[in-house]
Amino acid sequence: MAHSLSVLVPALNEERDLEATVRQLIRVVGGVCEDFEVIIVNDGSTDSTGVVAAQLARMQPRVRVLENPRNMGLGYSYARGVREAKKTHFVYVPGDNTWPEDSIGEILRHMGKADVVTSYATNPEVRVGFRRVISTAYTTTLNALFGLRMRYFNGLSVYPRQFLLTRPVTTWGFGFQAETLLKAVAVRAHAHPIPFGHWYIDGGEPAAHDPALTCVSYGRLGPARAALSEKMRSDIEHPGMGPEALRTLLARLRPADLGFTAAGDPVLDRFEVKLLTEGSGTQIFSTTFAQWAAREALRRAQPHTLLVRFAPRQRQKAMNEMLATGQEPTELDPAGSLVDADMGAYYNWLNLQRLAGAEKSSALIWFEEHKEALAIGPSLPRGTTSNATASLEQILSWAA
Repeated sequence: MAHSLSVLVPALNEERDLEATVRQLIRVVGGVCEDFEVIIVNDGSTDSTGVVAAQLARMQPRVRVLENPRNMGLGYSYARGVREAKKTHFVYVPGDNTWPEDSIGEILRHMGKADVVTSYATNPEVRVGFRRVISTAYTTTLNALFGLRMRYFNGLSVYPRQFLLTRPVTTWGFGFQAETLLKAVAVRAHAHPIPFGHWYIDGGEPAAHDPALTCVSYGRLGPARAALSEKMRSDIEHPGMGPEALRTLLARLRPADLGFTAAGDPVLDRFEVKLLTEGSGTQIFSTTFAQWAAREALRRAQPHTLLVRFAPRQRQKAMNEMLATGQEPTELDPAGSLVDADMGAYYNWLNLQRLAGAEKSSALIWFEEHKEALAIGPSLPRGTTSNATASLEQILSWAA
């Protein structure tokens, strides 16, 4: 059966490299596939990328250009490219002309020999610095998530377009990584349906997620946190109320005392009440809430999968100010939140190591909407880095 190929080239301010990228693709793809197209997505470039793309489309009948209304992000460009593609198979190639010609050709020559054709680096030693961590971060974690033994996930990958159409992303910026990770966790949850076995903890408002996941979020517990703060303010004013007496009163609280309804899961409701009454600062600081929730989920449930998302917390003030009502809008502390999340991720890993089977576990840590990630795992060579360009959607979609 003859296969056809759509090549997506997302471009943001690539006026210097776009023409070389496209000409190389036409030369290489034409040598292995007669029926192909090149789709350039100009993602709101502020330089002459759009002009270069239009000139290429005029000169090359196989090239067409899609213009995003503004900078929409890699996720949007990728999803749009999948929708607009007209061929049976699909591959994404960055517009910065970083992929060697012989490597692209070797990958494409295997198109159709398997459902998905992916690649791995044979010379990782040429990459220096922190960037080498990125590719092996994904490799270790995804192998653990899906029981695979892949050498590499960050390379070019050729997919059947129909496969990608059935797994679309809806988050357009680099934040679509969180969505795809949630989808990956959901796949694992359905493959291993264990009560309270797959957790999603969010330090803000929860993202859309599969009901198979046990979700605990700081934002969703806002009414319960407010009720607890009010009760603490009231109890503290009682004569003779000291720390131990207050701790005893908090230990006696039931879900109904904080506004939980009978419609909820009684086990999860009790867990959330304990998070708020036993964890110091969980009622106030979102980063403390996320860290403590992850600790308790690991300790009590020992889940197969745990996804923790930290969010900005409020700036520290005197405790009476933070518990006071009618205060001004919360002032956030982005720098302090990053420090908290960094330490929280570290402690999550330490807590994971205390569980049975920890020697087979892996951890992936990444700074959302930034191009950095870190992985720890039994098969991860220490200090490995990568400068390859990849997206979690590209890596995870075929394995879902």
